[in-house]
Amino acid sequence: MGELYRRDRNSFDILRLIFAIMVIYSHSFALTGNPTGATEIVIKLTKAIDAGSLAVFGFFILSGFLTTQSIENSRNYLDFLLKRLIRIVPAFFVCLVLISFVVGPLFTNLSMGDYFSSDSTWKFVLYNITFNIGEKFLNAPVDLFTNAPFPGNGGALANGSMWTLQLELGCYILLIVLSFFLMLRHRFLMVIFTIILGVLYFMNVKYSYVPFSVSVKHFWVLGSFELPNFIKFAYYYCMGSLMYLYRDKILYSHRFLVLALLLLWLSTQLSQFNNWNMILFPYLVICVGINFSNKHFHKIGDPSYGLYIFAWPIQQMIIIMTGNKIGAYGLFVSATIATFIVSTLSWKYIEKPCLKLKKLLPNISVRMDVKKEETNV
Repeated sequence: MGELYRRDRNSFDILRLIFAIMVIYSHSFALTGNPTGATEIVIKLTKAIDAGSLAVFGFFILSGFLTTQSIENSRNYLDFLLKRLIRIVPAFFVCLVLISFVVGPLFTNLSMGDYFSSDSTWKFVLYNITFNIGEKFLNAPVDLFTNAPFPGNGGALANGSMWTLQLELGCYILLIVLSFFLMLRHRFLMVIFTIILGVLYFMNVKYSYVPFSVSVKHFWVLGSFELPNFIKFAYYYCMGSLMYLYRDKILYSHRFLVLALLLLWLSTQLSQFNNWNMILFPYLVICVGINFSNKHFHKIGDPSYGLYIFAWPIQQMIIIMTGNKIGAYGLFVSATIATFIVSTLSWKYIEKPCLKLKKLLPNISVRMDVKKEETNV
């Protein structure tokens, strides 16, 4: 696989776009309340998992692969972490501000005075931009989307996609820790660690087992509420990392790709999709990304992150404006088009310009121990 992989010639951007659209598709059923009782295609095919969950697994696999490459090419850990924050924070901050100060005033049932005098209008931005560190988190400003079908019962959820961002940041920090303890250089240690994560993930799904229980406030993604999710997504993240570390060893051909697809199909017939998917899906994602590319696609940039973070509030607005008469598939199509426009603007005017800030990062002389070291088996 190592001979096939080219940083400037792959389809990772296309895969991210597909995964983002899959999330919009999956959320369309939940957000409308699915009054027709339709079942989404991925659930029908796998008999185990929805399109959104599968797509987020794919996001974490790709992130693990690409950020392992990034940490190898970073000057130090601070340089690596700042580059990751530059990628995810600006658009997320703009999204939070738009929700609180544009969408909120348009869709609130309160007067403008009551809306803006509420602490939650401001805290929605200030708390959520911290990625829930210290348990600072708000579902929505004031009463935004309380009249939407989801989550119902007068509840409100302004952006149901943003909860995974804290797990993504947690994985970046985990990668730094693994690098510090030389697990990226001695990659067999990374294999052992990933197997442990996989076992913990399996035991949680099968037996609701968690290795420890502590306060969310003091332990962030390792707190009792988020730990099962962090283990699950960290597993797929580390599988992506392993795919990068062992890119010189992994065998690839179109025959193996077809075989992996056939095994996944077989797993659906044996009601074992979730178990087999843990091994097969990372292979499929990375190998498809490496071996199929379209150079023309790169011209539109990378709107996938914007699609992911802006879609939920746009879907909620469409539902309210149409009186929830649009249906899951109508919502999917209309929200995808509207969000693609917003995400393209986000990429062009927010995300891409902010990426130039990477060049301004301080050139700290302390270098990582793993930097450009020979990787041992």
